[in-house]
Amino acid sequence: MASRSTIRELLRATLARAGRTLLRRQFGEPYDTLYRDVIAPVVKEMNFVPSRADEVQGHGLILQDIIRELVESEVIIAEITPPNPNVFYELGYAHATGKPTILLAQRGRDLPFDIHGYRCIFYDDTIGGKKQVETNLKKHLANIKGAWNIPEAR
Repeated sequence: MASRSTIRELLRATLARAGRTLLRRQFGEPYDTLYRDVIAPVVKEMNFVPSRADEVQGHGLILQDIIRELVESEVIIAEITPPNPNVFYELGYAHATGKPTILLAQRGRDLPFDIHGYRCIFYDDTIGGKKQVETNLKKHLANIKGAWNIPEAR
């Protein structure tokens, strides 16, 4: 079994090369708007490339595409407001592989016990809440960049 530091070094090399974030979320509104109007612009501003599973075009098994995206992405952003089993499965996969994750949920949402201890950006679905999510998401992405020594895009 590889040591934790070896795994971290391999992951860091992969992260520096990949340059992507993968968003896991419920499909449909209001989550499509949250992605399009808030998450994707912030991710781009922070020099990451946003990606989500429904943007992958190709043939074969969808789960293989999702796993590949999870492996190749630097950061996993999971919107966990509705308790979607697929999102939680993919979040668990990201946690098991040591991927940095950012959790988003609407304020007032009770988190499941297993992820209750993780930091989560809680937001209000309002104009003011949009600005707060943007600010907090930028801070989290900047922290991940610094912690993982991810180079700036050129």
